[in-house]
Amino acid sequence: MLASRGVLVISVSSLDSKLAGLSLKIRECAKRLESMENKAKEKYQLLLKYLEQLEGKWVSKLDNKMKEQCGRLCDDIEYRIEMERKAIEDRIKAIKEELAKLDEELSVIHGRLKKEADRMKRANPKLNEKEEKLKSKRRRLSMKRGELLVRKARLSRGIIRRILNRRLIRHIDREIEVLDREIEDVDLEIFRVRTKWQNLKKKWEQEKKEAEKAWAEIFVRMAELKQELIFYQDNLDKLAREGGIKRFIWDLAKRFADPNAYDDPLILECYQEVSRTVEEKIKLEETIKDLAFSRKILLGFDRGIKRFRKPLGALRDEESRFSQLPKLRIKYPRVLDLMSAALDRLLLAIEESEGDPELTAKSIKPLFEDKGPFSSDRLKNFFDEIGSRVKVAVDRQWGR
Repeated sequence: MLASRGVLVISVSSLDSKLAGLSLKIRECAKRLESMENKAKEKYQLLLKYLEQLEGKWVSKLDNKMKEQCGRLCDDIEYRIEMERKAIEDRIKAIKEELAKLDEELSVIHGRLKKEADRMKRANPKLNEKEEKLKSKRRRLSMKRGELLVRKARLSRGIIRRILNRRLIRHIDREIEVLDREIEDVDLEIFRVRTKWQNLKKKWEQEKKEAEKAWAEIFVRMAELKQELIFYQDNLDKLAREGGIKRFIWDLAKRFADPNAYDDPLILECYQEVSRTVEEKIKLEETIKDLAFSRKILLGFDRGIKRFRKPLGALRDEESRFSQLPKLRIKYPRVLDLMSAALDRLLLAIEESEGDPELTAKSIKPLFEDKGPFSSDRLKNFFDEIGSRVKVAVDRQWGR
């Protein structure tokens, strides 16, 4: 950085180096945020497994509870069991409808393939017959041409014969020319017949390939649906009971069912344990979302800097190639220092969180909000200010 008449200025090369340094800081921050995000995702997967085990535990406990006389509790769970039964029956109906539809699709594919196969069978002998007739005609024309050439050779033996028979020879030449054109036309027609057959064959092979692919996909889907159908039909009562109890557990956790309405310590314990875990799950989801958002903002910022540096590189090359051009002196953009300080704050916040993803997300969130240094307006202003300073320098000092 240089002082020019009390104004701080910077060269193109130094500005590019400053931006490169910021880019390194940005990538380091993004790398650390990705590590925090991955740690949060691992924790989230473990929590999901625990939640599944917790759900299984309470399904078993409430199932045993229902074997007693439990009044309103049993009625509320039974109501949800019937809801679950209806949902499974609806799914069974949907599977049967989809299987019927897929079966129809198979019939359509089969019909289309049969139709094309019949068309090929009809076209093959017709085109073969046409080609044989054309080949026979060509042979006749070739033989006639050969006879004329032999006759011409006889008439042309010796200079005297050639002179005496010149009219006849010219007539034979004209006949040969006519035959050559006819042979050429026949060859073209043979080519068209063969091309038509090749196109039909190619189209048939393509349609057959596509049909076989579609057929295989439908068969796989039908096999999956049949397995699912058998599973639901064979386990309807069990699945409805388990699903209904699960509905009740989740309704408790979300307060759609009042845990205090049953005057039962078991239900209160179920609510407290499950709802606490659900709250932890929601917090982790928010943490992952916030960390991912922050990381994407930084990566986008880094891409912006890379794009911005390309024209700076072009200006630096011009300075090197044309010695008559003065070295650009750009008014120093203060946003460089502000952004560097913001990145230092971001790194410090990540370090002070001591590897805790939730604490990291909470401490860095203000930096990415509307008034933070990494908001869309602030990032736009960063590029606008530097771009404006560079443009002013080029216009004034290089006369552009």
